[in-house]
Amino acid sequence: MKAVAEQLTNLTKVVFSTKLREAAWANTRLFDGNIAEVVRKLKDEEGEDMLIMGSGTIAQQLANEGLIDEYMFIVTPVVAGEGKFLFEHVKQFSLSLIETKSFKSGNIVLHYAVKS
Repeated sequence: MKAVAEQLTNLTKVVFSTKLREAAWANTRLFDGNIAEVVRKLKDEEGEDMLIMGSGTIAQQLANEGLIDEYMFIVTPVVAGEGKFLFEHVKQFSLSLIETKSFKSGNIVLHYAVKS
């Protein structure tokens, strides 16, 4: 876990917030503007690929704007019974399977590219 924490600290992080005025975590860029507009600009910059973690609403907004190139879904063998929809109010689009990976835990990772 320590190695993962160190790696995350060293990565550039992009945080969208209308409340935060400064970010305490190292290598964090803070934005409060139009998410799609900011991501378009970030995609034009040199650097590593971007990863969305922990925000279904940001994923929905970026999916609707066609700004997500690949998806990785982790299927966990638990039926939650309720919760938020990942693609609620998102326009239909097609995906191509790139890779699958299964684990002893029963989890499966599905890696897809957006069809152009």
